[in-house]
Amino acid sequence: MSLLITLIIFSILIIVHEFGHFIAARRSGVRVEKFAIGFGPVILRKKFKETDFLVCAFPLGGYVKMAGDNRQEKKGLADEFLSKPAGTKIKIVFAGPLFNYLLALVIFWIIAFMGFPYQDAIVGEVLKGYPAEASGFEIGDKILQINGKKVSTWDQMRKIIRRSSGSVSMMIERGESVKSVVVPLRREEITDDFGREKPVSAVGILPFQEPVIGAVIEGYPAKEAGLEKGDIILKVSGKKIKSWAQAAEIIHKTSGQVVLEISRSGNKKQFKVATRTERIKSSFGNKEQISVIGISPLVSIKLIKYGVPEAFIKGTEALLDLTSRVIKGFWYMITGSISFKEGAAGPIGIFYITSESVKYGILAVLQLMAALNISLAVINLFPIPILDGGHIAVFLTEKIRGKPLSEKAENILSRAGLVIIGSLVVFVLYNDTIKYGPQIGKKIFKNNNSTTITK
Repeated sequence: MSLLITLIIFSILIIVHEFGHFIAARRSGVRVEKFAIGFGPVILRKKFKETDFLVCAFPLGGYVKMAGDNRQEKKGLADEFLSKPAGTKIKIVFAGPLFNYLLALVIFWIIAFMGFPYQDAIVGEVLKGYPAEASGFEIGDKILQINGKKVSTWDQMRKIIRRSSGSVSMMIERGESVKSVVVPLRREEITDDFGREKPVSAVGILPFQEPVIGAVIEGYPAKEAGLEKGDIILKVSGKKIKSWAQAAEIIHKTSGQVVLEISRSGNKKQFKVATRTERIKSSFGNKEQISVIGISPLVSIKLIKYGVPEAFIKGTEALLDLTSRVIKGFWYMITGSISFKEGAAGPIGIFYITSESVKYGILAVLQLMAALNISLAVINLFPIPILDGGHIAVFLTEKIRGKPLSEKAENILSRAGLVIIGSLVVFVLYNDTIKYGPQIGKKIFKNNNSTTITK
């Protein structure tokens, strides 16, 4: 299923890209000879006006063939691509990336209408030694406002805190009462989306998570003890539990055995569970030894849904935000701020990422698809020969010079582009194999093994 979805996503991305070229060419008076969906042997052909529409045997992507789009075939006719002015050729070439970008906008519009996932701004853990502990924060506190600005999600609240300095004024709801508190801020280093360290402000709180078991891991004590997905943790070693973080903190600090009181289908049960010691990387980056039993929380996804007009605005905001991050990511890789080896992903990497996204449903797959459309649009505009950006650079040069480049110059640029792209493809495929190959192998082995056991 993951492979099928990956192929569908790739095909949609490329077909939309080529459709952009097709529409721009037709509107500019350029004759389009072929519009093919897929590659390889033709299994279906339909001629409409002057264009052959083809469906080919291998349904991965597609291509558009314009009349006179290379020097060897050019006859000097008015409806040929190379016969058009430089500005028209730029418009036709630019339309491919533009259509990918517009598709990303439509996808985000749909996502906003279906609902953006969010977490409530409710405290689930108060970190020791942080300002929030000294200010008297408790588990279950709901943050209503920060510095007079209303907040409804954890992400909104976190962004305001991280960008503030000195202190923040927070209005919190606790039970039936509402109170205001001024909380001093603490500066600390975090790892951002690009793996770079950056300073931010923090108060020392983590989001609330219901103490409900979402998964019981094979081979761990919890599985052997009889715990099940959906069990609600009421007490750990006699202490009442309000959040997952509370339960985790007690388990992590207990060696030997913990006693869990849980609610299952309305009935209370008690389990004695042995603990296992493991070393993990803490949120501060250092290694620490903790006790575990092999359970993870149930992730309950809430959605903010918008009406059609507002969904378009929110979708546009999400598009611009992700575009900014994609461009920053490429810039950091080009300048060496982050490793190209870590930042780049090819077909194998995209397959792995897709297989992970499928687990979380249609919204995650749509977000991945939007991100890939933006990435494809940006990459195609790089001024590298044989990419759309390279063609645009050539046609801009033609417009400035008042005449096309020589055939020799174009051939040299094409060869250079092939070498650059070919080298990148080889590197990315090798990097994907090393980086994602073992994980994919484990998935396949696990699936095959579980199928055998079932039989």
